[in-house]
Amino acid sequence: MTRGPELREIARTGKRLRTEHLDVRVVASLSHAGHPRAGLVVPKHGRSAVDRNRLKRRLREIVRTRILSGAPPIDLVLHVRPTASQPPIEDLTAIGEQTHREAHRIAPRLLAVSNPTGQRER
Repeated sequence: MTRGPELREIARTGKRLRTEHLDVRVVASLSHAGHPRAGLVVPKHGRSAVDRNRLKRRLREIVRTRILSGAPPIDLVLHVRPTASQPPIEDLTAIGEQTHREAHRIAPRLLAVSNPTGQRER
């Protein structure tokens, strides 16, 4: 996801999951695409472009391999907190695993709320 209004809508209405370095918002998929999607928000917070891009690459890989693999159709927005200047890859991987577990735990409730009749959308 790259569109500002879509990211803001998810950040405003999503269920919040907090970690040491990230604020994660999760909603049932707004696009009804049938697959999970994710967006990253990495503010400057005094970091150089090189550091931000390195952090984004690491997070994208963790999202791809750890969080979205086998996930239900949800939308995630990961907002990097100021404390995440140079977190070790092990910390990011652990956060990815934690986010994956939490997203799977709350996804059934999110999907039930987005489709109260219980019927699948086509």
